[in-house]
Amino acid sequence: MNLGGMVLSLSPRRTCSFFLSAFALSLTLSAFALADSVRLTSGEELKGDVRKEAASGLVIILPGAGAKNISRREIAPDGVTLDGMPPSLREAREALAGRDFARAHSGFRATIHLAEAAGGAPAKAAGKNGKDRKAKAAPPAAAKAQIRPVFLQHGLYGEVQTFSEEGKADDAIKAVDELLAAVPDSWYFSDAVLLKIRLLSQKKNPAELTAAVDDAKKKAEGASVGSELTDRIELLLAESFALSGKPDEATKSYEKLSKSSNPDVRDAARLGFAKAQLAKGDLVGAKINFSLLRKESKSRSVLCGAVLGLADAQMQEMKGKKTVEGLQEALENYVWAAIVNPPDEGESTENVQAAYLRAGACAEELVQLLREPKLQEAYKTQARAIYSELQSFYPRTDGANKAAAAVQRLSAGR
Repeated sequence: MNLGGMVLSLSPRRTCSFFLSAFALSLTLSAFALADSVRLTSGEELKGDVRKEAASGLVIILPGAGAKNISRREIAPDGVTLDGMPPSLREAREALAGRDFARAHSGFRATIHLAEAAGGAPAKAAGKNGKDRKAKAAPPAAAKAQIRPVFLQHGLYGEVQTFSEEGKADDAIKAVDELLAAVPDSWYFSDAVLLKIRLLSQKKNPAELTAAVDDAKKKAEGASVGSELTDRIELLLAESFALSGKPDEATKSYEKLSKSSNPDVRDAARLGFAKAQLAKGDLVGAKINFSLLRKESKSRSVLCGAVLGLADAQMQEMKGKKTVEGLQEALENYVWAAIVNPPDEGESTENVQAAYLRAGACAEELVQLLREPKLQEAYKTQARAIYSELQSFYPRTDGANKAAAAVQRLSAGR
């Protein structure tokens, strides 16, 4: 063989070995053309090719080190960045953030179809009507080049989120089932299962809820997240007790879960317990527990709920004898709850919306209580600003609708 003036004489065995080595090298180089990154809780960042994202963790191919399994507990929140995100998925997520649901559905469905064509779905998976899909033909090379199969579950979970944000509970539940049929150990397994149980608990069908809980616990064992998920399921059930007017059952559940080994569950249970105390009229006990959570919790949503609870307790203490000083202190806490600790991505915005609405209402009460025109106008302006900020940060939500009505009422009263 003549290579630039050099003559190499290769035996058949050496020739075979040479080409096998070159082929292996080409595979290695193609694998690391991707630049996925995984940020660990330790601060270390790994770069390579993420081949699988599962409920318990992921598998990444690292240059010179081969495949590495990383536990979910080792990965920092929002610590996974996948290279080559399809434009349809990026646009769908942006649309969902802007609550443009039609465009979000269009983008997520396009992502699903491309990922399935690239081999991201099993040959048989449950469709929306419960029937098995037919095995697909081999995907064309062009489809494979367009999208990585790993993005299938991101498209499917995007549909779950979109239906949920739209308030379409039945469609969201079906979308969860479709996600777990296609990817049983999905990266989104826990969030999807918990959403399904939360939605079912709101339908107030005990038999259906019990069946879903039993099924979730069974699937959780198969996805190797059983022990971690069970407490979170029990926390949802405790919340459903509280919402359905069963404070004693809720209190017992919260008290048990406050000893959980999972700090997020433990703090959420402590918050639920304090809310139950407040509902029963135990203002002293509730304020003590809200204050402890404010000092100790690392969870933004729990911190928001704790400060919201303190403000609610202050309002209850005043009852029919509201004072300017008391309302100002409550207003300060409501604003702190709304602005200082907004929920992390994916967390419920219920507490922060409530904090905004109650802050605005508190400012309106100060307008009524004060007699000096300049101070009245100042608090009226503050109320408008609070309601407008709620509409801006959480558009198309129930809280935003209530804020819009409040702004109209204030404008009409000028």
